[in-house]
Amino acid sequence: MSYTAAMRFLIPFAFLFLVQAAAAEEPLVFVSDAVHAPFAYLDESGEIAGLERDVADAICLALQRRCNFILAPWPELAERVNQGSAELAFTGLSRSTIEHLGMTATAPYLPTPSRFAVLADAAQPESLEALQAFTVGALWGSPHALWLEANHPPEKVQRFPDAEEMHLSLHAGTIDLVFGDGLSLYLDFLRSPLGSGVVLSEIAFPLGTDGGGYAFAMKTGADDLGLISGAILRLQEDGTLARLIGQHLPGY
Repeated sequence: MSYTAAMRFLIPFAFLFLVQAAAAEEPLVFVSDAVHAPFAYLDESGEIAGLERDVADAICLALQRRCNFILAPWPELAERVNQGSAELAFTGLSRSTIEHLGMTATAPYLPTPSRFAVLADAAQPESLEALQAFTVGALWGSPHALWLEANHPPEKVQRFPDAEEMHLSLHAGTIDLVFGDGLSLYLDFLRSPLGSGVVLSEIAFPLGTDGGGYAFAMKTGADDLGLISGAILRLQEDGTLARLIGQHLPGY
């Protein structure tokens, strides 16, 4: 092959390499409204902090990319992503919300399985089979009440019209466990005054109601979607996500 022919063969590949290298140096831009502590909030220095900031930094480190963070009002988040001024939105969005806003979800970075809340000094089931001996409360019409109706002895199920009554019943001893979305139980029950002396059981399993947890939102068809999801899965496998979740949501 002549020198000229070789150059014609190599130039397109060299150009492709330069384009890929330039793309790798471009920062990943995350957008948030930063009002949902401990997920994303402004610290004393005015910087975005929280679980999602740390997860985003871990993703950028895994991909050897720089991170940029911008703030926008909640109604503008989808617009920023879809118009390209940001690549990912991180404000604790669930898969169904992301799809409703016309975007595509990454792999989830925060699992939201169903959990049981129990008094810390009380017995708790060690397995779903052992659960049969416990009286369990759930909110009327919730996926958790429906699951209990299909899988639990009827005399061991109590349904409640509101969460406060259910939580008070746990303290009163009229039920042994409260069944619900793990993150909601953690944020709305365990972190409230009524959550004193309450813990989440070790049993955690998905009901499949919302895609498995919180995810980042990206523009549909984005080139980096697979890379971002792959990085999240690697962080899950090496324990990084569990460590960050434990740091920001202790006891979850």
